[in-house]
Amino acid sequence: QPLKLQDKDIVEMVFFPVVNEACRVLAEAIAVKSSDLDVASVMGMGFPPY
Repeated sequence: QPLKLQDKDIVEMVFFPVVNEACRVLAEAIAVKSSDLDVASVMGMGFPPY
């Protein structure tokens, strides 16, 4: 039987891991600025630029 997910559940499952990884990348100085991650998200993942 399929799971009944609410919008909140989908955000937690998909978006929160991305935010956690971004924090790790900044903490380990893999990226210098958060704006670098914005560019990587738009160019690499096709995240909307607006």
